[in-house]
Amino acid sequence: MPAKQVLMTQNETPVAGEKPRSNNTRYFYGIALIFAYLTGVVIFSTPEILEHWGFSRVSGQSLVINRLLIWLGLAGLWFYARKVEKQKLILHDEIEYPARFYFPAILILLVIITTGSSLISLLTNLVFHQSGSMRLNQLILIMKGNFLLLFFVSATAGITEEIIFRGYIQTRIEKIFKGPWPAIIITSLLFAVLHASYGTLLQVMVPLFIGLVFSWFYWKYRSIRILIIVHFIYDLATLLILVNKL
Repeated sequence: MPAKQVLMTQNETPVAGEKPRSNNTRYFYGIALIFAYLTGVVIFSTPEILEHWGFSRVSGQSLVINRLLIWLGLAGLWFYARKVEKQKLILHDEIEYPARFYFPAILILLVIITTGSSLISLLTNLVFHQSGSMRLNQLILIMKGNFLLLFFVSATAGITEEIIFRGYIQTRIEKIFKGPWPAIIITSLLFAVLHASYGTLLQVMVPLFIGLVFSWFYWKYRSIRILIIVHFIYDLATLLILVNKL
């Protein structure tokens, strides 16, 4: 078998006239483009930028537009993967497990991230004495009494973030570095940085912890479906608790 074929995985399709290793360049550009796009979406949803675009304040309308832009980014990423990389959006096929596997896996993940997040919150408050995120409180007030909006926000986060970060970014970094741990660490750091707009250390440390848990789980079990469900349940439950506190 020619060496060029040996280097390729079954999921990688060569482009005529190009060497297989150029896939890494396309992976890097895809990761950079989607992260830059998501960063732009975050920046343009801040109150100062919204005022510039004619919104007097963060509102339900602006929140919906923000989430729709994330869906648009996911659609663009799918197009990039299919047309530029000549790959599937998610490189690894979903592994099917027996029905008895899913419920314990979801429950265990929820317990781990809930317990870990609570401990991080406690330690962060004890050491840094930070108050809550003003931006998060604004969003909570918008969603208060609007369960449909709250559901939409949680579902968007669960589906789009897991497909983009675990399904797309992590799998490409694994290919670039030819190993799981750089992918797990880098993906988790990018996931945490994207949450820095909330303005507190806690809103970076918790996503970093959750990102590490989710990225490890995806490398180990290759089930994006489970991560979407866990992410959605965690966000929905957290938002419901915060809404009821206000």
